[in-house]
Amino acid sequence: YLAGLQPSAESPLAALAKNPNWQQHAKYFDSIFEQTEKRHLSLIREFSRARLTSPRNTMFYMFAGPDALHAVSFFPNASTYVLSGLEPAGEIPSLTGLPPGTLYGSLRNLAMSMRTLLTLSFFRTKDMKSELRTGPIYGTLPLISVFLVRSGKTIHETSFVNIDGEGVARPASEPGVKSNAKGVKVVFSAGKDGRKQTLYYFSTDLSDSGLKASGFLAFCEKLGTGDSFVKSASYLMHSGNFSTVRKFLLEHSALLLQDDSGIPLGYFDPKKWQFQ
Repeated sequence: YLAGLQPSAESPLAALAKNPNWQQHAKYFDSIFEQTEKRHLSLIREFSRARLTSPRNTMFYMFAGPDALHAVSFFPNASTYVLSGLEPAGEIPSLTGLPPGTLYGSLRNLAMSMRTLLTLSFFRTKDMKSELRTGPIYGTLPLISVFLVRSGKTIHETSFVNIDGEGVARPASEPGVKSNAKGVKVVFSAGKDGRKQTLYYFSTDLSDSGLKASGFLAFCEKLGTGDSFVKSASYLMHSGNFSTVRKFLLEHSALLLQDDSGIPLGYFDPKKWQFQ
């Protein structure tokens, strides 16, 4: 429903889909995702098939925000995706219980939140601070869900998790867990085989000082070596304040796909890395 796709006739949301405001929302999403597919995503998938031919089970996407769209487009076969950013995971409440004005206002806010990603291929952090923190549909989870569904995925389970100091992801409902990395776990599948895949998103500070007080990298380390992706990272890893996450990626990546805003080439040991 949030993704602008027609709910099944048995769904309690089917009646809400008859509203002209939702139909306008669906038509807009059909248009922008069709344009994005032709102009952008189809080329990414072609690149992935041709160049990313030895995928690992784990995919790390630091500084991702809610950008599940590029994660699953570049690395469609990963078993586990780990995305991180400063934005809260948020919530998707029961839509049938929302007043119509609130619901359709939230749909407009959702469309505004993803507009820059679909037109420019990245989110503006400043915009997200306001657009992703207003309720009742707020945070990264609604956007992640829309991107997965619009990428042809079926979402089976969504649960909130917090990483403790030892790097263990525990249910958010578990009492007594102090965490500086709070997030959401989404289990989904795609294709005829129905293979389950898991995407984690954690709201956490990736600066050196932030990681000292977090078990986030300990959680990532338990997943072993993976494929890593860095895009639109504001050149943060060019500075000394983000040396810890930079070192982690260099030590735990079998492949690192990045743009110029990622890790400067001078940090790569040419005896260990091949450049393309």
